[in-house]
Parts: sequence; C-alpha cells; structure tokens
Amino acid sequence: MPLSTTALRREHGVPARAVLTAAAALLVAGAGCSTTQPRTHEAIRTLSVCGTVLSRAAEVPKVQGLDPPHDDPQAPADSLLPPPYGHAPAPSEAQLRVVRIVSGCDHGGTVLVTPQNAVRTGTVVRAPDGSIIALVLIKLDSTTVTVHAYRGAVPLGCIQI
Repeated sequence: MPLSTTALRREHGVPARAVLTAAAALLVAGAGCSTTQPRTHEAIRTLSVCGTVLSRAAEVPKVQGLDPPHDDPQAPADSLLPPPYGHAPAPSEAQLRVVRIVSGCDHGGTVLVTPQNAVRTGTVVRAPDGSIIALVLIKLDSTTVTVHAYRGAVPLGCIQI
C-alpha cells in the first residue's frame, strides 16, 4: 500500500512530507556508513569462453593461444587429457593455464597433452560436436608441458606451458 503524505499534519510548522523526505535521505546516505574500519574489496573478474566460466578471481589468468604446428606427433583418435583436478586446496592463479584451441565456438579440436603427470585438467569447454574449444590446465610443478591440437589428422598448432 503506497504511503500518502498529503493528509499528514504539520510538525512544528514543517510539512510532514518534508520530514519524511529528509529522513529518507539520511537513511539512504547512512546505509553505506559504518563505524568499523573501511572494508576493501578486490574486484572479482570472470573469464569465460563460449559461455562457460573458466575462472572467477581477482586476477584472471591469461588465455594462451596455439603457436603454428611444427614437428607434431600423429593425431590421436580422441583427446588425451590429464586426470581431472579434484582435490583441495584450490590451485593458485600462478598454477592455472588457460589454453584456447580455436577462436570460434562451433568446432574445436582433438587435444593431446604431454607429459600428463605434470598437470591436471580443470574446466574443459567443448563444441556441440564434443571437440575441445578451450581448457584449463593446473600445473603441478615446473615441468614444461606441451599441448598439441588437431582437427582430424591436420595439426592446428601447439604450445608449451
């Protein structure tokens, strides 16, 4: 039910509407005030690829694309990814690597990650046909990891992380 101030009486010569307006302004102005120490909030940024969220953090990991193919091993029939990352604590941002396999969202590639014991797989973004568009890898140590991508038997490229 809306509040009507037209029928309210005057208080000390001031219309009640003015009193309510002043009170509302003070309430709004004081809503953000606090007697405790000021809080600092880091901005949370979201990194998503083709509608799939890959990271929500203060620092979004850099998305790395593939370099042109060279000396690629034979294409696997299906993607060969490391095991999923499934234990706490959450990895630090320094451990996360986001690799974009293709620029579009309709068709991805088949992916080969080696060596598989040096990384774990985080979120994988897939195209409607099941091929991989992008993936998050969590490095377990300083070992250099190579990601190769193919479309059929044709190399799309590779990257070392």
